[in-house]
Amino acid sequence: MRSTNIHTPNELNKMCLSTTTEDAAGQPSIMENMTFGIEFEFLCYTPHGVSPRSHLSQALREPVDLLCSRCAQNHSWKLPVEGTLDGFVAPFSTWTLHRDNTVKASDDETVHVPKGSDFYSMELVSRVMNFSNPTTDPIGQTYPCTGELLEWDSQTEISTFIQKVQEAFSGTGYRASTNKSTWLHIHFGNGKHQPSVQTALGMFGVFAALERQFDHISPVSRISSLPFEGPTPGLRGMAPEYKYGQVNEWVGAGSRAFLEMMRWRVKRAIKDDAETTRFTITEQLQGCSPPFWLDSISVPDEVETFLDNWPLDDSVGEPLSRRSMAVNLNNLTSNVGKCTVEVRAAPGSLDFSEVWAWSQFMGKLMLWLSTPAVDHNAIITNIWADPDSTVLDLLNEIGASRNKTLSCGFSKTSFLTLSISTSTRRQGHDHLYTGGPGGVEMCP
Repeated sequence: MRSTNIHTPNELNKMCLSTTTEDAAGQPSIMENMTFGIEFEFLCYTPHGVSPRSHLSQALREPVDLLCSRCAQNHSWKLPVEGTLDGFVAPFSTWTLHRDNTVKASDDETVHVPKGSDFYSMELVSRVMNFSNPTTDPIGQTYPCTGELLEWDSQTEISTFIQKVQEAFSGTGYRASTNKSTWLHIHFGNGKHQPSVQTALGMFGVFAALERQFDHISPVSRISSLPFEGPTPGLRGMAPEYKYGQVNEWVGAGSRAFLEMMRWRVKRAIKDDAETTRFTITEQLQGCSPPFWLDSISVPDEVETFLDNWPLDDSVGEPLSRRSMAVNLNNLTSNVGKCTVEVRAAPGSLDFSEVWAWSQFMGKLMLWLSTPAVDHNAIITNIWADPDSTVLDLLNEIGASRNKTLSCGFSKTSFLTLSISTSTRRQGHDHLYTGGPGGVEMCP
């Protein structure tokens, strides 16, 4: 088997965040053993007669040359991917490939596929990695220079897999791409335990309260909306910056959960007896704001209690899915068992700088929300109340440097400057092109 030389630029270590648990606002977090995993969704095609999945699986099993952290020499390693371990393999102990039928190419994208080939909907799921420390190699490989058991730092591991995907689909007749149907999902756990209720509900609260700030950096296909056409011309003019589409069931807005909850309770109160339940109606209407949401989300002592309040059978349009929220807490319920907080808000990407920046941002946010003696709700409310606030304000609060985090990626969504032009948003909605938010990102 040929060995691939993987380049891990030294600049990445200078640009990206340290992942120690004490980096969150300078205080230690209660999640000292936080783990995470990433799901990459993308479209790919190969020449006629070549299976995209088998082709990539074979490429990932080829050895790679990496610079040794012990002796500064190159050594050859196997990647921790499915097929490299014999016998029973524990779930999420290696990277795995799957077909994801939710990932689809639009008609104007399929015309770019060569005759005889079709887009294949691929999902690459990482193993569970430690967020703050290196993760032991599951294969049992050792450093040739010291005999110690190999440990992967997550930055090198993720960048190596992404580079291998790009290399596998870089030849003539091969292509890997992302579009508006692809996602980048990140799961956060707490070692053998699950994240605290405070942290899990806090993550949901941040995305609900700061929806405006997150929407500012999101491509249009990632901005969730209710199932109506709009915006109304009288409110936004005849040529709005973007147009609402049908409800996006794959990334529901946190605000919608609270608004549906309010609508459901008011409707029920009116049906019962409007006069006797007037206080309930008034309370719900007055509490229809992020500060109230943050206060109410702090009350439950179990995640399941919070989720059980959702009006799943009485909502506008399709049922409100707990799983499809920007932050999915359903994995923390007793009948699922994954024990992770899943962030589903990011668009699909095969750009390491984007993936690393987002995973570090979300991980730092988890650690900050797990930090004792911090009035998280007050800080989030202040950011929400400032009309000029951006995601940068949240980054500063969680102890992440703007330059270290944001220079690390998300250039395609103008993450650093937080400026997305009208033409970019329109173009990014559903057209295939090179390198724009929500469009198909072509690997060279």
